Amino acid sequence: MFALFLDRDGVINHEVNFLRRIEDLEFLPRSIEALSRFSETFDSSDCKIIIVTNQSMIARGMCSAEDFEKLSGQYLEELTQQSDGRARIDDVLYCPHHPTKGIEPYRVQCECRKPATGMFLESQRRYDLDLTSSYMVGDRATDILGGQAAGCFGIMVRTGYAGDDGSGIESAPDAWTEDLYGATDLIIQRVRL
Repeated sequence: MFALFLDRDGVINHEVNFLRRIEDLEFLPRSIEALSRFSETFDSSDCKIIIVTNQSMIARGMCSAEDFEKLSGQYLEELTQQSDGRARIDDVLYCPHHPTKGIEPYRVQCECRKPATGMFLESQRRYDLDLTSSYMVGDRATDILGGQAAGCFGIMVRTGYAGDDGSGIESAPDAWTEDLYGATDLIIQRVRL
């Protein structure tokens, strides 16, 4: 089984600099259509669709882990509603840490914050995934580097930060696409070869 790993902000929804309220959620153009089409092409026994997201707002004390998990539930409900039940996300993994900012116990150098591979390896354990057949779609270098370090094919989208978040970290994506729809289209074509 393979996985479609997705960064959340800037890939599925507009980047709003710490999404804390469901009222601020706005899905990017064609992202719901992309997830719907992909969900209909591959069911969850063939491919898991997994959000892997760094959420340092927890470390920064802007919200609790419980608040984030509640928001994630609302996020998935909104996705289901707006797609008329066609789009799915099988799991949401998040890193609450930051290496230098925030409060204890979250201010720590961890193994889960992308570009580290912890969330990918946890997904592999949960679902018995073949990471070398899996894909990571992101808008930041850390997304691509994390996915590639775990063995995934890295696709950078031109939405969100489009690879330039001002961090100075660079990556060499395996492919570029305009948006999530283009990324899922590329994956569907590659898997069908």
